[in-house]
Amino acid sequence: MKRNTLKSAWVSAGVALFLSATPTFAVIETIPIAFGSSAYPEMLSLPEFNTSLGNLTDISISLMTTATLQSDIINLGPATTFTGAIATGTMTLSGLTGASLSTSLATVPFDGAVGAGTIASPVVVQGAAATLTGFASAHIASADFAAYEYPGVGSPAMPFDANFLAGAAGTGPSGLFFGDLASADGFVEVSYTYTPASVPESATVWAGLCALGCCGLTMLVRLRPFRL
Repeated sequence: MKRNTLKSAWVSAGVALFLSATPTFAVIETIPIAFGSSAYPEMLSLPEFNTSLGNLTDISISLMTTATLQSDIINLGPATTFTGAIATGTMTLSGLTGASLSTSLATVPFDGAVGAGTIASPVVVQGAAATLTGFASAHIASADFAAYEYPGVGSPAMPFDANFLAGAAGTGPSGLFFGDLASADGFVEVSYTYTPASVPESATVWAGLCALGCCGLTMLVRLRPFRL
C-alpha cells in the first residue's frame, strides 16, 4: 500500500508541475514610425496592440525630431546692428490618447551688423545653419490602455498628427525683421510591454518530465520478472 501511495505521489507531482507551468517573463513589441514633410501637419497612424498576444503591462511612446534651422535678418532701413538673433522650431504630436509629446529646438543666439536696405532692395544677413535633435517620451496610464488595443481582428491603428512650427526672434530697430529657414523630420516609436499567453516554462516542464520519468522507471523495475 505504501509503495502504491508513493508511486501515486510521484505521478501527481509530475502532472502538477507539467500542467501548472505559467510564464513569468515579459515581451516588448516595438513599432517605429518615420515621417517628414514640407507641408505640416502630417497625418500618421499608430498600430494598436493585438490583445490575443497577451496582457499589456506598459505602453511607452517616444518622439525624436531632427531639424535644420537658420536665422534670416532682413533690413529695410538704415545700416544698423542687432542682438540675440535666433531661429526656433517645435515639433508636436497630437491625437495620441493620454500622451502629449513635443520637442523644442533653437539655434545659438548671435549679434551682428547689417547694411542699409530698402523695400525694393532689402539687405539680408544669415546666421549659420544648425542641425539639431530633440527627444521626448511618455508612458501611457493603464486607464488609457484600451484606446491602444484591438481584439486581434483586422489591423486597426490610432490616427494622430505631427506638426512642425518654425519661428525667429531678435532685437533691433524699426525696419529690421527676423525670419528663418527651417526643415524637419521625425521618428515616433511605440513600445508595447506585455505578458504573453500561457506557455509552459522550459525549466518547469523538465521538472515535470523528470518526475514522470522517475515514476515510470520505478514501475518498470517493479514489474521486471525475476530470473535465476
